[in-house]
Amino acid sequence: MATSRLPTITTPTRADWLAARRQGLGGSDMAAIMGLNPYKTALDVFLEKIGEAPETPETEAMYWGSQLEDLIAREFARRTGYKVQRRRAMLRHPTIPYLLGNVDRIVVNHPDGPAVLECKTTHANRRGDWADGQAPVYYVVQLQHYLDLTGYRQGYLAVLIGGQEFRIVPVPRNDGLIAQMHDAAEAFWLCVETRTPPVIDGSAAAAKALQLLYPQGNGTAVDLPPEAAYWSAQWLQAQRQIAAAEAVQREASNHLKALLGEAERGRVAGYDIRWAVRTRKTVDTKALKAARPDVAAAFERETTYREFTVKEV
Repeated sequence: MATSRLPTITTPTRADWLAARRQGLGGSDMAAIMGLNPYKTALDVFLEKIGEAPETPETEAMYWGSQLEDLIAREFARRTGYKVQRRRAMLRHPTIPYLLGNVDRIVVNHPDGPAVLECKTTHANRRGDWADGQAPVYYVVQLQHYLDLTGYRQGYLAVLIGGQEFRIVPVPRNDGLIAQMHDAAEAFWLCVETRTPPVIDGSAAAAKALQLLYPQGNGTAVDLPPEAAYWSAQWLQAQRQIAAAEAVQREASNHLKALLGEAERGRVAGYDIRWAVRTRKTVDTKALKAARPDVAAAFERETTYREFTVKEV
């Protein structure tokens, strides 16, 4: 497929780009809806698409990733001899209108036809994710999504690790994976169109997303479906297991503290035990309120939250 024939969406401003992103699923969304992104859940994506998620501020990592993109693309071209071009428009799948994406670069002189290049940066402590010619699965899924949009057969991930280590990972098109991605996207987009939250998992990100989705209670009581009994039993069982594990941990702590005595550190085969002295400063709010109630009142802050409990009746 020639680059000039790819269906596109015009996004001259960032506001236009953000609005266009809500019309479909982008490359970074696909791994999340398939449960393969450790930093984002399907519920996060759902909230974004229905316009209920807060705008994510640009982080330092995001800023530098954007700033270094052109440098990484140039280095890829220098090392491979391939010519790369920036594709500034948002692409749309030729037959599935809710599949969208912005590719970093197009490789225009690849011997097997045009290819997609994605430029990444990562911290030095993530070097292992790129060992032995491999790449994080969520980036592979993202690149497969772009190969699907373009119809191309070859892609590349170029990564700068810790600001000083450059690697290139070839990612050929995988039609079997793309078919699975189509199935996942179809099911997920139906959730968006019907405003039905997707299947919930046990991640902290899902818990945060649920808090964003339902921040307030309306004071009502409802009859829940039968599946709620299963999850209630699971919750209570986990609570009991946590309590039992904490009791075991407290007993072990007490035995070890007795053995340490006044020592702050102890060693035994395979273990390093520490009972160190630490100092921290806190504000004595009770004393502050007694001595300077006006100051304490000026800095009081009321917060509202939803408390979750389960009990047997």
